[in-house]
Amino acid sequence: DVPKVRPVKDSAQELPVISIQKDGTTYLNDKPVNINDLKGAIAQRFGKAKLVYVRADKQTIWDPIAQVMAELGEAKIGVNVVTQPEDSGAKGRR
Repeated sequence: DVPKVRPVKDSAQELPVISIQKDGTTYLNDKPVNINDLKGAIAQRFGKAKLVYVRADKQTIWDPIAQVMAELGEAKIGVNVVTQPEDSGAKGRR
């Protein structure tokens, strides 16, 4: 009897992370993506992902973050916004 191979569990897969640059450019993990195409891009690359992380820093304009949340909310995909630390190695500089 040959043992059956189990599918890889979701936790072992790469998580969908949307990065929004200060100028509003949006990336899905390492690839640029149009905000209006997010649902399709996530479905294509991550199947039935139910949670997406949105990474932004304090200088990121709010509009793209709100648009991402609205787009994914319609698709019933949870959004966890993760803000990057204000100080990323440049201590004392402003």
